[in-house]
Amino acid sequence: MSDLGTLSNHYKSSAELTKELNQAVVAMKKKFYDLIGAQDISEEHLASYRRYLADILNTLLVEFNPDARGSKEASQQLVPASILERVYQAHKGTMAHYVEDLTEVRRRLLQGGKGITEADIQLLDELAATAGLDTSEVFRKMWRK
Repeated sequence: MSDLGTLSNHYKSSAELTKELNQAVVAMKKKFYDLIGAQDISEEHLASYRRYLADILNTLLVEFNPDARGSKEASQQLVPASILERVYQAHKGTMAHYVEDLTEVRRRLLQGGKGITEADIQLLDELAATAGLDTSEVFRKMWRK
């Protein structure tokens, strides 16, 4: 596959992840902060978003925690390696603490969102922003080709 083809595939997977992450995080923020439109999000959609976010966090846990169960190959299909690397670089100095945070947020998401905190929302928002940065960078690389 050509360099441009590879970049195009990378862009597509990164952009899809960014879009889905943003939709899920925005819905969580609307509900958490009781913002306009929060009442329009069905409990079914919210549950789906929580499961999706928990899957993303599980991917990070499999990648960053040697004790986590799961396949790294399967996890990289959900989150591109470049995004995993960005997250790793941002938290490499405090990885043990970050893994604890990921584990707790994932647990709360899987328990129906009970006990979600503002710090949890910020962690999810940071993850969505990181995916967006990756998408933008890949787009710029494609534009230069």
